[in-house]
Amino acid sequence: MLFISMFMAFSIFPAAATPSLPLPTLEAIPNVITIPEAGTIVSIEIWAKSVVEDWEIIAFQFSVPFQKEWLAPWLRVKGTFMEAFVNGGEQGTFYVVVSDIPINPKWSLTTVAVMILPDSTGAYHSPFPSGEGRLITLRYEALEAGEGQSMPVEITDIMILDQNLNDLSQFNSGLIADIDLDPDTLNLKSLGQWVTAYIELPEGDVNDIDVSSIKLNGTIPVDPEAPYAIGDYDSDGVPDLMVKFSRAAVSEFILSNGIKFGNVTLRLFGYDIKGHAILGSDTIRVKMPGDNNNDGQVDMCDIGIAARAFGSSLGNPRWNSVADENEDNKINMLDIVVTIRNFGKTY
Repeated sequence: MLFISMFMAFSIFPAAATPSLPLPTLEAIPNVITIPEAGTIVSIEIWAKSVVEDWEIIAFQFSVPFQKEWLAPWLRVKGTFMEAFVNGGEQGTFYVVVSDIPINPKWSLTTVAVMILPDSTGAYHSPFPSGEGRLITLRYEALEAGEGQSMPVEITDIMILDQNLNDLSQFNSGLIADIDLDPDTLNLKSLGQWVTAYIELPEGDVNDIDVSSIKLNGTIPVDPEAPYAIGDYDSDGVPDLMVKFSRAAVSEFILSNGIKFGNVTLRLFGYDIKGHAILGSDTIRVKMPGDNNNDGQVDMCDIGIAARAFGSSLGNPRWNSVADENEDNKINMLDIVVTIRNFGKTY
């Protein structure tokens, strides 16, 4: 039996978070059923609970075993929980897929996937699901052989996916990290080598983080050739982990999403050796060469910004990082020439 339901999804960026996040849970209501008289319909509701928006959840998958001699699949009714975060089809598609699969002569599995698909650009947007609610109602027809029998309702084979397809069900809980990405303004055509992330945990120990697990936006891994270290970058007395990502990979990712100027939020995800998911995000400014005021075009305003900062270096009152085209921490004729060469361009 296969049931497919299609709706539309709206989704931008997560709200402020608490340092520690519980994992979402799934609950069957009721959790035990007594098979009634043959021909009677039995209903089982599956609820998602303790869902926090910062997880950015886009899909639940699970299975419910049932005895084939006692129950026969009858009807499935989609829940309202995930649909509540869908907005009229402007940003994506919402699917519910249900399949009943025999696993041996006695038992079958009802396998359910409830998911929000991305919009036409491949992007998700907030608000992401939060709170609790019904994912689906499974209805079965009672069979004569099961009359009076008691059957626990179990939920097995659980997968809970975030927007980068991390399976959250494998973790004990989540830790919200404070993330600072450097540079604050990223020239998407710069020849610089890395984007640096400083990761600080209000709870937990950065020494426990598995560096190889860390990715930006689910696709960009830590550069294995780059150094990483534990220190106190912001001098606040809390240790932080420094890791580096290929600048070319970060720029390519941003450009592939059609972004050439403005603010971009990058999400970091990883885990530690104690089974905690580590997640956090930071917003940086991105620009193209010469576009110093970040309006998508290079004109006299941009030349004026560079001219006002001319001759300054990092720490000087006139210093302006957006005018430092070659990122050598000083603004001289090399930077002015880049702006002039791109004069008149619209990005």
